[in-house]
Amino acid sequence: MKKIISTLLAVSIAFCSLAFGATVSYADEQSGLYINENYEHNNDINTPEVPDQSVISDISVSRVSKTDIEIYWNCSYYGSVDGYEVSLYDEKTNTYFPKAYVEGNNFYCILSSLNKNTGYKICVRSYVFQNGTYVFGAYSAPVAVMTSPSGTSLSSAKYTSKGKVSVKWKKAKNVSGYVIEYSRNKKFKDDGSKCTVFVSGKSKSAKTISGLAKGKYYFRIATYKTVGRARYISSFSKAKSTTVKSNLSVKQMLNAIKTDNSGAKQIKKYTDGGVNIAKYKTTYDKVKAIYVWHAKNYKKHGWNCVGCNSNFNDCLAALFSKSEKRYDSFITLEAGKVKNKDGSRPIHKWAVIYIAGKPYIFDPRLQGYTKSYTPTTYFAIAKGSKRAKAIYIYEYGYGTFYPDESNVYFQYCVESIK
Repeated sequence: MKKIISTLLAVSIAFCSLAFGATVSYADEQSGLYINENYEHNNDINTPEVPDQSVISDISVSRVSKTDIEIYWNCSYYGSVDGYEVSLYDEKTNTYFPKAYVEGNNFYCILSSLNKNTGYKICVRSYVFQNGTYVFGAYSAPVAVMTSPSGTSLSSAKYTSKGKVSVKWKKAKNVSGYVIEYSRNKKFKDDGSKCTVFVSGKSKSAKTISGLAKGKYYFRIATYKTVGRARYISSFSKAKSTTVKSNLSVKQMLNAIKTDNSGAKQIKKYTDGGVNIAKYKTTYDKVKAIYVWHAKNYKKHGWNCVGCNSNFNDCLAALFSKSEKRYDSFITLEAGKVKNKDGSRPIHKWAVIYIAGKPYIFDPRLQGYTKSYTPTTYFAIAKGSKRAKAIYIYEYGYGTFYPDESNVYFQYCVESIK
């Protein structure tokens, strides 16, 4: 078990302003730990050698709450250590204020009783116990973190026109922007049916969500605060629902997702230079070009169903990597069986892409097998439809697989827990 030795300090810390008083040494009376900041190695024969220490790097925040921050770190070993000290750093006074001690080779800690919606800088260093004294290694570089940002609430979520819903909310202070989540599942199941849209700017209070399919949707909102490269996301509000009354085609839904050409290099890599998405203006045309290339070329490259459809998924992940909308786990491969004309049921993999919160099957490998490369028969089949059930057998699932590429919006996101 990861264990925190102590979180008691011998100084009172003014967390809100981070204006801390200076200190040189202190005692932890509960554990009997005495720390001598002035320990120096010299040539006195009675002075012990300072042991090598671990070098701390890659401090990361796994999750936050209103008053807690959960962190972990990496270290390189230059010798055995007895534990780690986690400190808050005041940049103005160049002072470190220990907040917690972690025993042994555990690289995890929860800092608690912090101020709400407040930024901090954290440092970690290792220590060894030698001849009755705790001797410390070098501090890590300071890392900026914060507790959970203050949240907000939805004012309304209303269907306005074909495929569109207007979402309005209350403005929040001290935030970088807002995060809207919507789903066809009221529990916001953590799969491809949940969609995410980032709205930058604290002054914003409304957003029109487009490209939605017919049916009921649930909406909720959170705030986010950018700290360094990371986005800290508050807890989400209570949900509001509305019903989209008219339907859109797959083409219309795809074109509602604006994509740029930042994924062009990766797509060329996965198509051996065969697809340049910069040639196409709309998202639908880009998806179609990627699909057709894989349908035509799977035999040339010796791909079976895994290779062809895996590369197809990687291409789409690169295409959507900087799109305005982020669908959590919305591009996946599923393994199961397909029904051949002769009645056999071989194992196969096919792509499943969630569009507007609904799953559609894309299978360029089988499209190529028909020698008709136009994106028709196996392009955007609604999962669960009669057409899908006639081809794909679902009673024996063999797992879900994810593409190599990740969406940059969520690469550095830290979500809050209540």
